[in-house]
Amino acid sequence: MTFRTPRQATDDFRDRMAIVLACISAMPFIAVPTGQDQSSLLFPGRNRFIPLEGGSEPFQLSVLHNVRHLQDVNGDWRVSTTHYAYDIQRQRADTSVPKVVAEFHFHPETPPDAIAEEIKHWIRYPHLHVETTLDVVARKHHIPSGRVSLESVVRFLITQLGVTTLRADWETT
Repeated sequence: MTFRTPRQATDDFRDRMAIVLACISAMPFIAVPTGQDQSSLLFPGRNRFIPLEGGSEPFQLSVLHNVRHLQDVNGDWRVSTTHYAYDIQRQRADTSVPKVVAEFHFHPETPPDAIAEEIKHWIRYPHLHVETTLDVVARKHHIPSGRVSLESVVRFLITQLGVTTLRADWETT
């Protein structure tokens, strides 16, 4: 597909992501311009989680996906991922504080407001954070994962955690 404006490219990407998320939630997926050549796609909003139905425990999901707008030599626009965070939590009955199940992160670019100490320890490869009772691996560790698609996270929620699907055609979406 070719897009004549950055907005068209972002809207197409947002719409494709929204179809995937509609498999597990009716919450809208929004695009917010964050600069001249970038946008953030949020679900349901920055640092917020939405509850998901079904599963052995009450799960929650948050999605942040940042894209950069790129123009090719023909003048057509596309988007390229610059950052994602797909975070899954579970709400336990014995506490009001949710527990991390898994956090799939990719943030290869150093934030513009980062201080020198942060830059030295910035993790640029795609990675996973998990909650575990093991002493060797903690949530603070960055487990290499390769790039993870939103489609894979939704499939994990449905097939492994038992989250209820809202679409009969979820496997082909």
